[in-house]
Amino acid sequence: RNSGLKYNEILRKGFVAVKATKGTHTAEYILFDPEVLLSDYDAAREASGSITAAFTCGVSLVTKAEDAGSLDPQDNCVIAFDTARPIVWELPVPLVGDWSFEIG
Repeated sequence: RNSGLKYNEILRKGFVAVKATKGTHTAEYILFDPEVLLSDYDAAREASGSITAAFTCGVSLVTKAEDAGSLDPQDNCVIAFDTARPIVWELPVPLVGDWSFEIG
């Protein structure tokens, strides 16, 4: 028994995203539908039209620095994920001993 349990979702798997500032720590439970979990990575990204698979935010819980032990649900989720790959990810990575690229 867990009398202090704030959130529980056992039907959909996912992960917890955390955003920390000096004033608050926010934990959001990011969930995936079963069809996403059963897809390979490329198919899941293509279906969502983004760089991540489609997901939903189950709940957003915030702890306030001035309120020790607080863990309160928020009305909306606040953590945002990138929707496009950073340009730096598109840079070529040379293989060891591959001198076919030019520097400068």
